[in-house]
Amino acid sequence: MNYKNVLPTLISCLLLVVGAKAQQTDELSFLHRSELSKWTRKIPTDNYYDIESGLTTGKYVTGAMGLADLYNVAYFGKSRWGDQDELYANVYKWPMLRSTSFEPFNTDSTTLKGFYNYSLEVPKERRNKAYMQFAMQCDLKKYFGYKVEEERMNMACWMMSITEQAARNLKSKVAKSSTKGNEAGFSFKKVKMAKVVQQILSYQQNGDPILDMTGLPYEIDLTIKADMTDIEALRKVLAQQGILLTKVQKLMTILVISDPESNSPIKTE
Repeated sequence: MNYKNVLPTLISCLLLVVGAKAQQTDELSFLHRSELSKWTRKIPTDNYYDIESGLTTGKYVTGAMGLADLYNVAYFGKSRWGDQDELYANVYKWPMLRSTSFEPFNTDSTTLKGFYNYSLEVPKERRNKAYMQFAMQCDLKKYFGYKVEEERMNMACWMMSITEQAARNLKSKVAKSSTKGNEAGFSFKKVKMAKVVQQILSYQQNGDPILDMTGLPYEIDLTIKADMTDIEALRKVLAQQGILLTKVQKLMTILVISDPESNSPIKTE
C-alpha cells in the first residue's frame, strides 16, 4: 500500500469531520446572528414586511427595504398595514423624523441609494415576535444610532361618511359581485364599502389614512370616473354621489426618530 497517497486523503476526511462537528456545535449554541447590508440589483428584491414570516424558523430575511420600513418592522412588527389591520386606525404608517439629516432615509430607485438588506436568526427558544423585534431594534441602534420613541399625537386622516340618501341610492341592485377598473376609474357591483376603500388606498399608498365611518352593513353599486391617484379628483367625484371625504385629526401612535445622543460614538452620515 502506498501510504504517501493515503495520508492526504485521511487528513482531508479528518478535517471535514472536525469542521462538521464544529458547525453542529455552533448551530446548537449560537444566540444571535444578523446582517445589515446595502442592496444591489444582484440581490433578489424579496420584501417581507411582516416579521411574523420568520417566527416558525427563527429566521427573518428581507431585501431592498428603505430605512423607515425597517424601523416600522422593528417596533411594530410590520412596515405595511391595510385598513383591515388593527394597526391601521391606531398607528401612523410613516415615522416622524426629527433629524438634522434625512439622508439615510431617502431612497432612489435609480441610484439604489437608501435600500438595505437585513437578516436575523435566533435560536429555537427565542422564536417569538417580541424578542425578534427587540433584536432588530438593537441592530438598528447599533449601526445607525438614532434615538427612537413611540409618541401619541394628532395625525391627519380622511374620514369617509355618506348621506342618508346616498346610502339608500347606492344599495346594490344586482345579483353578482364584480370589480373592474384601473387608475382612470372603477366600477363596483355588489361590494362592501371596505372593498371600495381598499381599492382607493391601493392608489394612495403615500397618502393619509382613510377611515370608513359610513357604517353600511350591505353591499353597494358605485362607479368612480376619476384619476385614482388624485385624491382631490376622487373627493369631488365621490361627493357628487353623496360620499364625503373630510380631513380630520386623529390621536394615533407614531414612531419618532431623532438624532443620536451627542455623546454617541456612532456616525450616520
